[in-house]
Amino acid sequence: MEHTLGITAAALITVAALVLCAFALSGFFREEAPAGAVQSGVSAQENSAEAKTQMRLGIYRGYLALFTGTEETPAETYDVMVRTLPEADRARLIAGIAVESEEELRRLLEDFTS
Repeated sequence: MEHTLGITAAALITVAALVLCAFALSGFFREEAPAGAVQSGVSAQENSAEAKTQMRLGIYRGYLALFTGTEETPAETYDVMVRTLPEADRARLIAGIAVESEEELRRLLEDFTS
């Protein structure tokens, strides 16, 4: 009886792991900006000059993140799961929220963490 219970438990754990892997591989847990959210209308030279100092809040692997310039890897991630935020906030983060100053960054982080 104990042997059968152990085999059943192992089988259930294996199935659960396979389901989670399938979801992860399909991108189910990833929250990214839609392809149409790319900024246009700015020359490449202006864009690269502004990008060096520009900050924006967005989403990285499901968490609130701060990006600088055109980097796709965040400068910092925060312990805020985006899926727990209201839909309007999630939509703003998917599009990317431009941050003009450290003070504005602190204010936005307070808003998202409270």
